[in-house]
Amino acid sequence: MPEFRDINSIKERPTREEDLIQFWKDRRIFEQSGELTRDGRPFVFYEGPPTANGRPGIHHVLSRVFKDIYIRYFGQRGFHVPRRAGWDCHGLPVEREVEKALGIESKSEIEEKYGIGKFNTLCRESVLKYVDEWNRFSERMAFWVDLNDPYFTMDDDFIESVWSLLKIIWDRGLIYQGYRVVPYDPVLGATMSDAEVDQGYKETDDPSVTVRFRIRSSEAARKLGWSPDQKAGFLVWTTTPWTLPSNTALALAAEETYVIVERIRPEDEVDAGTTEILICAEALYEQVFSGLQGGAQKNARQTGGGSAAKVEKEKAKSGGAQPIKKSDA
Repeated sequence: MPEFRDINSIKERPTREEDLIQFWKDRRIFEQSGELTRDGRPFVFYEGPPTANGRPGIHHVLSRVFKDIYIRYFGQRGFHVPRRAGWDCHGLPVEREVEKALGIESKSEIEEKYGIGKFNTLCRESVLKYVDEWNRFSERMAFWVDLNDPYFTMDDDFIESVWSLLKIIWDRGLIYQGYRVVPYDPVLGATMSDAEVDQGYKETDDPSVTVRFRIRSSEAARKLGWSPDQKAGFLVWTTTPWTLPSNTALALAAEETYVIVERIRPEDEVDAGTTEILICAEALYEQVFSGLQGGAQKNARQTGGGSAAKVEKEKAKSGGAQPIKKSDA
């Protein structure tokens, strides 16, 4: 019985892998695996296409191993498994890469300096920039897929097939119009997917604002213990102030204690000298109101406050900060 030769040197292993790949290629093992099962039940595989204007990475190895396991399994069970490669040629990242290369900072520059036709041609060329690297990558990791007849999402046939499917979905009444908050890129002039936003994600220190949410209900004011004529509101902190116009509700934490604060408006604010009532979480009281005293006028204005002539935390009979009851909140 033949024995396998021991591989004593780690350096030999890549060489043996390459020799095996060449063995498969010389004897058309991949092609024969499809020919032998031609009459079998079909199990069709179109690869979810990568974008070839970027180099392959180690994470692509993981996803392709999972794909390869399934299609090899069904092939060995006698299924006929067409395995067609594909290239994703659409998307804003492709356009943005070309814009960076050309030094374009706005959509109007495309038409003014280059013309849409030339720009589209450059995008098509950019899409295929790393196809050869992807092909070598696929072969080296022994990912069996037909690289000689790939589909391209920029081909008219593919685009028309997508429109055809959309029409079928529309005819069945499965498409609706709605509204949602989405990321928007002012340079691209278009909305972006979460995946596209993640490509440029990084942690940074953002400026924040604290705004007042006025209590407009007289009944709510009476429940909280002050006259409806007094101006009262909750303090809300956010690092995304552009979402404020679309807010429809304010949520309070059921387990938190909130304090009621009386504040006299300073001279640089509207209704200077009048008293307003503010509500904030007790845990944040010192952090929020310490900057409103002394010489912190500039910072206070930036956060929606102002230098305070007087800031007093109301005291309950126990001597502590006056909490808002959960039933009132």
